[in-house]
Amino acid sequence: MAAKASALGSNPLKRSESVVRDMLRGARQQPQGTEPAREAASQDTESQKMLRKTIYFDEAEWQAIRARCFKDDSTYTDVVRAAVRIYLGIV
Repeated sequence: MAAKASALGSNPLKRSESVVRDMLRGARQQPQGTEPAREAASQDTESQKMLRKTIYFDEAEWQAIRARCFKDDSTYTDVVRAAVRIYLGIV
């Protein structure tokens, strides 16, 4: 009796000749289609040398940040970075 097919499809890691399995084992290079997008994204962050940090805000601070974002039509990150630069005198 044949095994019932999964509703989610077959698992590519079960077949030994799978491209995904070979990539995980390091036998093949990654597909060429994804390489330029990753390089472009990494060049943007590397050129600016950005760091990612987690910051916790209370409700009043968060509402003020959101209000400024809507007023200036900018991102949360831009508003917080501008505030930090002004506070530290890095302008």
